[in-house]
Amino acid sequence: YQDIMLGVDECIARGAADPERLLVTGYSYGGYMSMFIIGQTGRFKAAVPMAGVSDLASFVGTSDIGFWQTIQSKGYPWDPERESYYRERSPLSHAPRVTTPTLFIHPENDLRCPIQQSEQFYMRLKMIGKVPVELVRVPGAWHVGTTKPSQDFVFDEKALEWFRKYVDIRLEEYMPQAGKKT
Repeated sequence: YQDIMLGVDECIARGAADPERLLVTGYSYGGYMSMFIIGQTGRFKAAVPMAGVSDLASFVGTSDIGFWQTIQSKGYPWDPERESYYRERSPLSHAPRVTTPTLFIHPENDLRCPIQQSEQFYMRLKMIGKVPVELVRVPGAWHVGTTKPSQDFVFDEKALEWFRKYVDIRLEEYMPQAGKKT
């Protein structure tokens, strides 16, 4: 988290980012990190975590690569000496501090980062009731793809739509072809 924020600060210092228009998104580990970031800081105007992990302990038991987390974390979540390690690094634990409007986008058939990871965080934020929060489920999609070409753009379109609610995004300045029908 801290290294990412140092990068954000450097971009701001160089004039490459506007501190009043910061947005955060990511997919898979980037989805996890997006969730973690919004539990640490309120600097971002909106967030769109995609296919991320919110609870490392439940990830161990539900992901097709859950064993990897036990290696990374040097133990199991049920080991008394590792419980706090898992809790501190799980975005779900920091949900009460979230002040960033958040849209979760998750493939329904994701075995790598099961959809319950986004559902848990979504429900927690919904119950806390401090920020706008939505969840988009992508039917038939899995961690690395979709079953229909029409679904391929769901992630980008929904994210852009969400971000535009909170920040004036003018893609045309950077991509002249944006918004033009071909």
